[in-house]
Amino acid sequence: MNKEFVKKIKIQTAPLLSLLVPFLPFLLLTLFWVLTEITVNPFGEFPFVDDWMYSRCVYVWVTKGKFWLCDFQAVTLFAQAAWGALFALIFGFSMTALRFSVLLLGWFGSLMAYRMFREAPGSRGLSFFAALTFAATPFYVLLSNTFMTDVPFVALTVSAFIFLMRWIRDEKAFDLVLGLLFACAASLVRQLALVIPFSFSLAYLFKNEFKKKSFLVGVIACGAVAGTLWVYRVWLESFGGVPYMLASKQSVFTDILKTILEPSGAIFFRKLLWAFLVRFCVVWIYLGVFLFPFLLIVFPVQWKGFSIKERWLGSAGALLFLAGVIACLLDIHRIMPLGMPLLYDFGLGNETCMSGETLFTPKAPVLFWQVVTGVGLLGGGWLVLHIVVALKRLFKALVTRKDLSAQWGTVLCFSAICIHFFPYGISGHFDRYQLFYIPLVLFWIIQSCGSMPRLSFRSFAPLAWILLIIVGFFSIAATHDCLTQNRTRWGVLRYLMNEGKISPFEIDGGYEFNGWYTYDPNYRKKASLSWWWVADDKYRVTSGPIPGYSVLFQAAYVQWMPPRKRSIFALKRIAEKRLADTGPSKTVYEF
Repeated sequence: MNKEFVKKIKIQTAPLLSLLVPFLPFLLLTLFWVLTEITVNPFGEFPFVDDWMYSRCVYVWVTKGKFWLCDFQAVTLFAQAAWGALFALIFGFSMTALRFSVLLLGWFGSLMAYRMFREAPGSRGLSFFAALTFAATPFYVLLSNTFMTDVPFVALTVSAFIFLMRWIRDEKAFDLVLGLLFACAASLVRQLALVIPFSFSLAYLFKNEFKKKSFLVGVIACGAVAGTLWVYRVWLESFGGVPYMLASKQSVFTDILKTILEPSGAIFFRKLLWAFLVRFCVVWIYLGVFLFPFLLIVFPVQWKGFSIKERWLGSAGALLFLAGVIACLLDIHRIMPLGMPLLYDFGLGNETCMSGETLFTPKAPVLFWQVVTGVGLLGGGWLVLHIVVALKRLFKALVTRKDLSAQWGTVLCFSAICIHFFPYGISGHFDRYQLFYIPLVLFWIIQSCGSMPRLSFRSFAPLAWILLIIVGFFSIAATHDCLTQNRTRWGVLRYLMNEGKISPFEIDGGYEFNGWYTYDPNYRKKASLSWWWVADDKYRVTSGPIPGYSVLFQAAYVQWMPPRKRSIFALKRIAEKRLADTGPSKTVYEF
């Protein structure tokens, strides 16, 4: 009787479970975000790195009804500012409200990443692991807890690609319109969203084997996004002009070309090319590290899918790549963390945005970073092996004019990554820019694996899960520590201003503090002061004592990553020093 009852229950619940299974990855990703935010504690009235200028744009907009852009910013920002202004109007202006506006986009972006991976013919479980790999990336967790543009841009980009991929597959007008709307919105966060229609157009050309209709759709797509940027620029010029940094980014290639054409241009070109290659190697090492858990799972399936010739060719390409990367690392005498870091020696955040912080940055053992660099080389090498095989198949399809339509995923992902990297490879590449590449690489790998049985991915699955948990723990712990440090630092700064009655023009409080309070487009930098608009550094807020300054007081805080106990110091200069007048605007913006 009991057995029959249990059997009846199973039969009745089976349809319900089958309905819930497709939503389970979304629920698990949501649970990950909820637990992450409970742990890191996103509350606090402080800006982070560049988001002081983005926040000030929202502040001016909601308090004065005027759209204002800082001359120091280099992104379009409008869509994100409008999104943040909506939250500010509902909840009142605060950095916490703006942070939650991006947190919502971070959660949305992780769900959209999973949905994009499902557009490839892979299993649901593999797509979920890929989405969790993306969501647990240190930069994604940290920047979701800021008002920086990185996460909103990636969330909108991924959403645009989902619908454009559907158009490539089904050619439904609704998908094309929605995809282009997301692409236009992304372009009003960062102008490099032009990557989206260009890579989509190339992919669609391959899918339709270069038919005339494909060219027309490509022109429409590129015209929609480029037209959006043109209208926005005209609008800015009619209301106060284009910010200096935004305009200068558009002229950087002209300036480089002029320099190359000068008599000494050959030397400059060689240095520029070497810097470009070094930045490319750095990007690939980071991708190798962050994607390593996922690469472990798909490695057996991918390797079995390669022919003997492809294995030899790919391995040769990977070895040549590794030799070049090692040569770059030896030339710059560096191991991870590399580049212009948000990932510093033993944590995440803005350590370099505080005065004298290089003296107090926690140091991880050299062996630790050697191992991490080795993992990056191994993962990057495997990616290159796969790329060599993919390019060989793409070249064969172009020559034989067979299976061109099957190459659209490779074309879309490769072109998007290359176009996005090119300007940054020339002008400078921050480590947080990796976020754009990660979902594209993951989609491409899932698509290349095809509809393989779920059991095919179990060989290294336990180790991959362990590594992903370690990465996720670091992301959450380091983000928690970064936010805790900033809450403490800004508590000290507000105490100096409110209780000590000290003007912000007498304080070197770090990049964000002086950006918010003392920014002046006409500021003239002095060698004796930090570069971030410091009028006078009579008082400084740092993570430790500095020669020539006495300690007024210190505020201790506890973090998760070692060292557990750290402090923020309020310092006062012992001896007076002569300062030339920089002519600050004396305009103070309060939170």
